[in-house]
Amino acid sequence: MKKAFETVLINIANLFKVKSIITLMIISTISILVMKNVEIPSEYAAFAGSIVTYFFTKNKDTEK
Repeated sequence: MKKAFETVLINIANLFKVKSIITLMIISTISILVMKNVEIPSEYAAFAGSIVTYFFTKNKDTEK
């Protein structure tokens, strides 16, 4: 049972890594589009903004 729980925790940790990579890709994409003066769809900009808001407002105590 303990081995299964450790496996679940490892899988969750890997999921957070994937979420971080996707977040960096989204922010990079929107930054490049802004620098190239390309019109950004409002839905995409709102999505990227919500991600940035989440990371700057999340509680540091929940990370431990």
